[in-house]
Amino acid sequence: MAKNLAKDAGKDAIRELGWWRAHRFLILRRLCQLTIVGLFMMGPTWGFLQGNLSSSMLLGTVPLSDPLLVLQTLATGHWPEVNALIGVTIVAVFYALLAPRAFCAWVCPLNIITDMAAWLRRKLNLKTSFKWSPTIRYWLIPVILLGSAVSGSLLWAWLILSRHFIAVWFLAWEPVGS
Repeated sequence: MAKNLAKDAGKDAIRELGWWRAHRFLILRRLCQLTIVGLFMMGPTWGFLQGNLSSSMLLGTVPLSDPLLVLQTLATGHWPEVNALIGVTIVAVFYALLAPRAFCAWVCPLNIITDMAAWLRRKLNLKTSFKWSPTIRYWLIPVILLGSAVSGSLLWAWLILSRHFIAVWFLAWEPVGS
C-alpha cells in the first residue's frame, strides 16, 4: 500500500481502475468547462448567445444571469433589469433543483486554474503556507453583499479586477537600483 502523499495522488486509482476510468470524470469536466467558455466566446459570432458570463441571452429569448452579481446589484441599491431578474431565477432554480454542485465542478472556468495550481504544487513539492478556514463559504457571500452595500459598487467584480491589476503591476515592477 502506497503512502498517502500528495505527489502520489491518484496512482492507486490508476493502478486499480486503469488510466481512462481513473481520469474519465476529470476529462469530461474539462471538456464541459472548455465547451461552455467556447460557447460564450463564440456565442455572439454564431448568434445563439449574446452577453457575457455575468448576464446573457440564450437564442435571443432566454435570459441567464449570475446570481451573485444580481444580489450585489440589489445590495448597492440599484434595481436590475427585468431580464436579469428572470435570468437569475432560471439559473438559481436550475442549480437548486437539478444540479446543486454542478456549477463549481462542471461550469466554472476558475476550477481549471485552481486544479492546475494544485497539480503544480504537487509536482514542485510546494507546501502551502496558509490554510483557508473551511467556514469561509458561510461568511464570504454576506461580507461581499455588505461590502457592495457600503461601497455602492459590485465588490466581487472589483476585487477580482484589482487582483489582476495588482498581479500585472508586480510582474512589471522592478525595484529601484536593479
